Amino acid sequence: MRLNETIKLLQGQGWFDLSHPRLSPGSNTVVHWSRLLDLPLAALMLPFIKLLGMQNAALLASFIVPPATFALLLWLCCEFGETLWVGRRRRLQRLLLCLRPWP
Repeated sequence: MRLNETIKLLQGQGWFDLSHPRLSPGSNTVVHWSRLLDLPLAALMLPFIKLLGMQNAALLASFIVPPATFALLLWLCCEFGETLWVGRRRRLQRLLLCLRPWP
């Protein structure tokens, strides 16, 4: 649904129009999601739409954006871990602390 919402945004659906007629034909279902999460997908899809087509650009973005977002969040967690947990010199330990499951 997130990709469908991003495709509709790139096809001209309004920023505040979150209705999806495919969910319940005859009446538009309005979802409660924010469009802010669509921005990385749309930004990566936009240059590839003319080259690959809309569906293939969405497929490419769906393979790249989630691991990139995870890597960014992991890096941020390690950087905050520098001051909060183990100090500056133990980068591997900070990385392992970020990857451990939370209680």
